[in-house]
Amino acid sequence: MSDVSLSFGPFRLNPTRRTLTRDGKPLRLGSRALDLLIALVESGENLFSKEELLKRVWPDTFIEEANLRVHIAALRKLLGDEGSGDQYIGTVAGRGYCFLAPVGRPDESADDAITARPRPATAVRSLPASITRVIGRSEAVANISGQLARRRFVTIVGPGGIGKTTVALAVAGHLADSYLHPVCFVELASLSDAKLITGALASVLGLATFGDQPVSTLVAYLQDKSLLIVLDNCEQALDAVAALAESLLRGASGVHVLATSRQPLRGEGEFVYHITALAVPPRESRLSISEALGFSAVELFAERAAASLDSFELTDGNVATVVEICHRLDGIPLAIELAAARVDLFGVEGLATRLNDCFSVLTKGRRTALPRHQTLRATLDWSFELLSDAEKSVLARLSILIGEFTMETAIALGAGSEDAPAGLVDAITNLVEKSLIATDLGGNVVHYRMLGTTRAYAMEKLVLNGEAGGMARRHAIHFRELAQKAEADWKTLTAPQWSSIYGRTIDDMRQAIDWAFSEGGELAIGLDITIATAPLWFQLSLMDEYRERLQKALECVAKDPATDLVREMRLRIALGHAVWYSANDADRMQDAFTRALEIAEEIDDRSAQLQSLWGMWAMLRSRGAYDRALQVAERYEEVAIGFGDPQFISLANRILSVNHHYLGHQDVALRLVASVQSQAAKSGLQKARSANHDVQLDRDVAMATLLARINWLQGFPDQAAARAREAVEEALATRHVLSLGYALCMAGCPIALWNGDLSEGTRCTGLLREYAARNGLYSSWGECYEHIVALRQGTEKHILTAAFIEPRIDVSTIARLTQLDFSDIRTDVPAEKEPPEALWSYPEVLRVDAEFLLHAGSADAEKRAEKKLLQALELSQAQMLRSFELRTAISLAGLWSRTKRGARAKDLLQTTYDKFTEGFATNDLKQARDLLERMS
Repeated sequence: MSDVSLSFGPFRLNPTRRTLTRDGKPLRLGSRALDLLIALVESGENLFSKEELLKRVWPDTFIEEANLRVHIAALRKLLGDEGSGDQYIGTVAGRGYCFLAPVGRPDESADDAITARPRPATAVRSLPASITRVIGRSEAVANISGQLARRRFVTIVGPGGIGKTTVALAVAGHLADSYLHPVCFVELASLSDAKLITGALASVLGLATFGDQPVSTLVAYLQDKSLLIVLDNCEQALDAVAALAESLLRGASGVHVLATSRQPLRGEGEFVYHITALAVPPRESRLSISEALGFSAVELFAERAAASLDSFELTDGNVATVVEICHRLDGIPLAIELAAARVDLFGVEGLATRLNDCFSVLTKGRRTALPRHQTLRATLDWSFELLSDAEKSVLARLSILIGEFTMETAIALGAGSEDAPAGLVDAITNLVEKSLIATDLGGNVVHYRMLGTTRAYAMEKLVLNGEAGGMARRHAIHFRELAQKAEADWKTLTAPQWSSIYGRTIDDMRQAIDWAFSEGGELAIGLDITIATAPLWFQLSLMDEYRERLQKALECVAKDPATDLVREMRLRIALGHAVWYSANDADRMQDAFTRALEIAEEIDDRSAQLQSLWGMWAMLRSRGAYDRALQVAERYEEVAIGFGDPQFISLANRILSVNHHYLGHQDVALRLVASVQSQAAKSGLQKARSANHDVQLDRDVAMATLLARINWLQGFPDQAAARAREAVEEALATRHVLSLGYALCMAGCPIALWNGDLSEGTRCTGLLREYAARNGLYSSWGECYEHIVALRQGTEKHILTAAFIEPRIDVSTIARLTQLDFSDIRTDVPAEKEPPEALWSYPEVLRVDAEFLLHAGSADAEKRAEKKLLQALELSQAQMLRSFELRTAISLAGLWSRTKRGARAKDLLQTTYDKFTEGFATNDLKQARDLLERMS
């Protein structure tokens, strides 16, 4: 290529020398962006596909298409594409890009110039030129534009740095051609006097105001005009701007007013549009690069980072860190832009680690930006100085809150003392109105929160005021009271109601506990919060963290002999339950509950005795010691009856029903389930939540789950499927993850597999996988059921292997099952020395063992297999386990048919089949019917 420059607009590009100038001044452009520009300019208006651009700019390198979009966006920013109205780079949706501006060679005549489509005429007049692309605001621009057309007076409201001016400029640009006269943009940030504001508007309009009636002069001038007036940054003179806007709108019917402010103007006819932060992906999500760039906060960061550092690429390795940065900056555009501008200095990981000191990091604003937008601190200083002294004090005090909070909490902590000063509520609502405190109106209870950057700034003020230590103590005391109230309310409110009130307090509960256990804190406060928040940790499925906090609390108790026995007892009860669901360590459970029971009996605390006994029962059940567990359950029932609390009596029946089910006493278990349901219906009993031992499972979910299992075992597979679905749906409705995991593991997955419904089994295992991934619970169960589903779709041996696993799935064996090599289970099954305590499935265990013996084909296999099958048949009939009886009858009928006992086989199978009144579409009954037809 010859050394020839190409020109377009004010730019000159020399591809050979790889230089770009604007009005003769060199521009800094990264090598990738320069390669893109050269390719597009040289192609003229011809389309350059995305694939061709990727191959040309990144030869022999695999690059996500998302990175091409980022570099194109950075290039557009440099060229001033969006803001100036000069559109240089066009996008052909789904195909690629082309260069739109006429390109010429400066030394050649116009006749020899490379031509393309003419540039559109400039649309935005009298507006500040923007050199950055507006990201994530298309919906806001469309909504505000529509409201302006209908209402004529709109104020864009939001905190500093949220992008109010950017959106206002975008709206003005969007609507510019809708008016006969140029858009009028007035910057009011430095003005507070009404006369100065009127003069500023007059100056932009090209008027010299005079006399004592400047507003009247403006109205007279504008009364026959059609234009949009943008009044930017009105917060310093709200009353004056509101009065001016009202006068203009009354006197000039063709005038529309668009204002930006950190709080509403409260003018007549004003429509307030609250602008929100940019969209940020969920913290725990695992997103591809393209998916992450679908969130405007990430898109903005990537584009601005690429403009700051040419080598920046959004990759699989850094996308999670970028998402975290955007989260910590609350999706605030200014903070994100300032952070992205520091990537060249710190890198992405370094930037993330330095955000704890955000005010020293976020300082590299554009030189052309307003002074208050060049650093984050300057932006917040601007807002802070507009506050009254009372508002400044309240803002500083509320910075002690790190999570969402209610108005009651704001009042309690905003006061700074026991007595709330007059005007406190007004100060808090003013902070909300001035966009320094955000609101969430989505639930029945209004919640508030302070953006992270605002909170860090206000915390500095709290420290400077000397109130930080005192407020930390007040914060801990307040949240102890709130935790104790939450514990009391847990007994009466439904889970959704309770969660809507207390679920968002977890971050501040953590902070209060941490302060109480720190040097200078108060141990008793920390212990009380740790104990009282048990329902919160369980409801949020944070058992691992709660277990660690309980262990730390007990370590502190061991070092402090002054700690009373009641606190120690409650801590140990809570620890036992946390271990049950997070570690399933029977020895640690036993230690915790045994000591708790000793203390409970010593101080004669019946409620605590029952909680401890429940834990000991659960521990024995987890070990498969069902006989000993039944003894503890019966002792629990005795104490509960003596205590007289209906909820404890109901729970006694619940644990007894589960225990009898596993011992094989299905009729007893069924009667107990009916008793629980009847008691609840007659007494209107709330779902039992009277103690920590019952926060794990929803009563209705637990009973529907158990009923599904019993229904299936007793030969009602359709009812079982309905009850299983009911249990899962009820658990989903309660949004209680522990109950959902239980329903899926104990009913949803097994019932579907027992019925041969692989579609429902796949759905339930999918739900379980998602559940386990989110909460780290029941992962072993999920692994086991997924293996079974896969095996059920395989060969005869695989199906037999699945049948081997299914009856052995039990709380006492699940961990051991996941360690099996499912592809090579031994076929020569030894005889049981004695029956297991879990008799609920023992007939099926015997039957499958017999099938494995027959599959092995050893010399005495048929004899040994028949013995096992006859034993299985006898047990099934004795316990009225019709579903296992049918399976056994099918196996025996097959064996007898092969050994010349066809009549006996048919008689057995027909008799068993006739006991069923439903479920004829399930696998077992279809198999029995097919076998009967073949024997006819």
